[in-house]
Amino acid sequence: DEMFENASKAAELDPQNPESSVMLSTYYFFKGDFTFSQNHAEKAVELNPSNPEAYMRLGLSMIHQGDYENSEEFVRKSIEIDPLDPKIVRRKIPYFFLYMGRNEFQKAFEITKEILEHSPNAGLVKGFKASVMGFLDYGNEAKQALDEYLEIRPNLKTREDFKKIFALAFFFIPFYTWHVYLIYKFGLGGDFDEFGNFTSPFYGVFKKWSDLFFLENNDKDEII
Repeated sequence: DEMFENASKAAELDPQNPESSVMLSTYYFFKGDFTFSQNHAEKAVELNPSNPEAYMRLGLSMIHQGDYENSEEFVRKSIEIDPLDPKIVRRKIPYFFLYMGRNEFQKAFEITKEILEHSPNAGLVKGFKASVMGFLDYGNEAKQALDEYLEIRPNLKTREDFKKIFALAFFFIPFYTWHVYLIYKFGLGGDFDEFGNFTSPFYGVFKKWSDLFFLENNDKDEII
């Protein structure tokens, strides 16, 4: 489909850019193909061992395949690489799935509270919190948490509903693909930042647009 074609095109134009592999890992993750998601995340880590997003995607894909033991190392690395990143709280979300998979429900509950203290409008995490409160038999408190979640996300009740939200992310992939094309076609320049991520003057445009939807500190309800 179009999302896959755009992500693949980005990888084709710049096969050495780990962000392309991260995009494909994310795509396959939301498609439910966790093996392919893991493969692309592993490639992203290989291309740039300092990319925290790649480690997060790798950990998530492994968790959703039931590998709760080995995945924890990569989740931890995704946080340790850049502990001052203002968006680091988003990379703590895999711990929720890790703890749920291990039936460590109290730990899962605590991580949702930690994330929400930093990002109180993170609707998705409010849903996670409500679900784990159900496992912990919080009774009326769990029902209240669920009602709060449904109030802010009345349109998200099924897997297909979440796919529609996910599709927004891939709206921005053509911007990224065009950015790579300009560099190759016209030699407009680019460089690697202190963390080994490729960047150029045009990459900032892509980031500005994507942050409108994904920035955790947005005043509006956040997509994390």
